[in-house]
Amino acid sequence: MAKISKKTIEEIEDILDRGCDYADTQTIVTEYANEALKELGCEECQVDDATIQDWDEDTICTVEDFANAFWDKAVEGILNILRTQE
Repeated sequence: MAKISKKTIEEIEDILDRGCDYADTQTIVTEYANEALKELGCEECQVDDATIQDWDEDTICTVEDFANAFWDKAVEGILNILRTQE
């Protein structure tokens, strides 16, 4: 695999950050999560009103909270891989 510059990794990190306004990353994450819900058969669900519950039916979080946390972890993992290629 080719070397990846530190500047390129920083640019990727900036774009994938959910706080990036110019890439509107948070909106994209929400759209992807909503699309995933539909693909899984939840036609009427939206990530901000669907919840994840445990076996006791206690609410853990919204699907939106889960999608955001998952996105952040996935981006962190991807960036760690890219940093090994510097």
